[in-house]
Amino acid sequence: MKRHSIQLEQTLAASGRFPEARPLNLDPGLVQLGKFLLASTKDQGHRIFLRDGIFAEVTLRFHAGAFEPWPWTYADYREPEVLRFLGEARELLAVRR
Repeated sequence: MKRHSIQLEQTLAASGRFPEARPLNLDPGLVQLGKFLLASTKDQGHRIFLRDGIFAEVTLRFHAGAFEPWPWTYADYREPEVLRFLGEARELLAVRR
């Protein structure tokens, strides 16, 4: 999915319809009951290599009834609206299990 999202980003950037070099940033994620993960192409000490230059990061952990950020969590994923949305997604997942 990360490779596909990179392709989509590059296609949009090459369209010339936007002044930004990277007008869209798509980061595929995975909601699990205990965490929220993101895929990345950037290696860091807290990321795990998957394959083909793609790394996995535990971006949020679920603790005390809510998702919590780590020190490395991007600012976007610290926003209350995002945390609420991911919490709702987690609730739907829990019901389906």
